[in-house]
Amino acid sequence: MTKRIVIFVGAQGSGKTTQAHLLLQRLKSQGLDVRITSLSYYVIFQLKFMEFLKKASGTHTIKVKPYENLQPHIDPAPEMYKSFFGLLIALHLFSFFLSRIKQMVLRPFYGVIIEHEGYIMKEIADLDYLVNRSNINPRSITSKLLEKMKVLLLSPLKKYPVVIIYFEGQPGFLKPRYLRRSSGIEPSDYIYFQNMIYDKLISILGHSTNIVVIKPNPNNPISKVHRDILSSIPMIED
Repeated sequence: MTKRIVIFVGAQGSGKTTQAHLLLQRLKSQGLDVRITSLSYYVIFQLKFMEFLKKASGTHTIKVKPYENLQPHIDPAPEMYKSFFGLLIALHLFSFFLSRIKQMVLRPFYGVIIEHEGYIMKEIADLDYLVNRSNINPRSITSKLLEKMKVLLLSPLKKYPVVIIYFEGQPGFLKPRYLRRSSGIEPSDYIYFQNMIYDKLISILGHSTNIVVIKPNPNNPISKVHRDILSSIPMIED
């Protein structure tokens, strides 16, 4: 069996982690060496960046609601993101290299590596969202650096057999899940924005012969989604 990387992609609450663990159990039951992991180091660096930015902002702040069902909080003003966006890109690149090192270390020991947070595509979507929110000029050096970074981030996916499992969850379906989980409800505009970026990235990656894209319907029951994944994923042999 060809070694593969399986990447789950989708908005928060769309079922990525649940389905990743179900797939892990199924593949292990078939005697395969499987490892489930998260390579989202960029989240750690982004949080550190936000702490730095808040200290550097002084009075240059605004009130924002990152979650629709929670109280707004103080956030650095958009111009502060513009001033330090180059630093954020550098931190994301560093986190990307850490993720690549971990992936390369794991790859010889496992037939399948399952990445349940979609680290590369999520990283690009979050950066694009910050660019959009900060009104950064698309012709600026920052935007050009970001475009070069996207190419760098996506290029490794074309070198290995990769399966992308994409859950295109819609706000009306996801928000009741957030409430059941007692978690913050992500704004609809952010969910739609993520879906738009994922659609674009998958369209680009879909031209690679090494990449298989599966789009199960996350509105279906968990067992039905799991069966749909099993029937489509290349390394499964019933």
